[in-house]
Amino acid sequence: MARLPPVPRPAAAAAAVASTSTQDIVAKLGHIISTRRWNKGTAYKRLAPSVTAAHVAEVFRAPPAPLHPATALAYFEWVERRPGFRHTAASHAALLQLLARRRAPANYDKLVVSMIKCSDTAEDMREAVDAIQAIGRTGGARLALSPKCYNFALRSLSRFDMTEHMGKVYSQLVQDGLLPDAVTYNTMIMAYCKEGSLAIAHQYFRLLRESGMELDTFTCNQLLLGYCRKGDLGKACWLLLMMPLMGCARNEYSYTIVIQGLCQARSVWEALVLLLMMRQDGCSPNVRTYTLLIKGLCKEGRIDDARMLLDEMPQRGVVPSVWTYNAMIDGYCKLGRTKDALGIKSLMEGNGCDPDDWTYNSLIHGLCDGKTDEAEELLNSATARGFTPTVVTFTNMINGYCKAGRIDDALRVKNIMMSSNEPKLNILKAAISSWTSDIMLMLRLCTEEV
Repeated sequence: MARLPPVPRPAAAAAAVASTSTQDIVAKLGHIISTRRWNKGTAYKRLAPSVTAAHVAEVFRAPPAPLHPATALAYFEWVERRPGFRHTAASHAALLQLLARRRAPANYDKLVVSMIKCSDTAEDMREAVDAIQAIGRTGGARLALSPKCYNFALRSLSRFDMTEHMGKVYSQLVQDGLLPDAVTYNTMIMAYCKEGSLAIAHQYFRLLRESGMELDTFTCNQLLLGYCRKGDLGKACWLLLMMPLMGCARNEYSYTIVIQGLCQARSVWEALVLLLMMRQDGCSPNVRTYTLLIKGLCKEGRIDDARMLLDEMPQRGVVPSVWTYNAMIDGYCKLGRTKDALGIKSLMEGNGCDPDDWTYNSLIHGLCDGKTDEAEELLNSATARGFTPTVVTFTNMINGYCKAGRIDDALRVKNIMMSSNEPKLNILKAAISSWTSDIMLMLRLCTEEV
């Protein structure tokens, strides 16, 4: 007699079976490892390929008849040696909470560090913090983690910008009767400065000073950076001046941080004063220091002063970068001094610094204001050297030809752009083809009327 085909399971029924299967694995696993010589029997060998870190975590969390701590720890260490198996933050956290509830002896520092190393997301780190708090809450001083372990947790949390949880871990450290060290305070100050919570960062800075520990330059630099990001340049300059009185040496990064803040606030004169003060302090300006000042001077229209700084760099043993040259080129082009801008391009090439996309686009933009033929010559020369024109490049060329009333040339450049295989241009081609033609037609009509 022929067998009837199996009746297809509805989606809900299939999900229920999968759920039951997971629950069955957890139940069977909990039962097996509760027995003696569990790793020698055939029952575990049959179940082992199906066991995941999630199942392990559920077994450790199971409320009825929880595992003995020694058994749980032994299984945790045994199963991680299985090829292809990897514990997660959740399985670590479940084990730690089980051990802490029973105040079982274990190498808690090692387990916590391993848990944090497995934490790939902010959610993992939240679970790790819960486990750390559980250890302190139930284990007491007997199970207290070391300052080194706490510092590792704080640094890891700072990578995810989890300042709220950092505060919880710091509080746990203090409740355990441990003394924060310089690494602890520096980590907290850096995280809160990065977040922009300068009032809280300053509280940790005050605690660091009151603890009698020596301030280091790194700590002060973090506060300088925080003040400058907030635009509080008054406090940044005050701290920079007070650093030696606090026993903290200033370095080139200290000055460069404040110089950047001043240049962004268009206070270039004050930034130049800091440059002189920097030299008197025995700190050598680096390429970033010079580039920031050159860019700031160019924004203020003080292009000749910027050129003096550029010429000074090799004399002081500082090699200009492509960003330094680009700042000068951009400054000259905005003032219409394209001949000087091209001179900077020749200078950088002579010094072994290759122009980049920004260099060519800045020069083409500047030349398109009345010197469109030179701009196209430069574009052809750059393309021959491997430069790939972008939307910005073609837009500048089209705009330059349109301003000059050379509509045919503008259309020619537009057609070259449309035939380009550059991926970034392909995204815009459909839109460009529709509106560029309309604009060209309008410009042609306007030109004919004139």
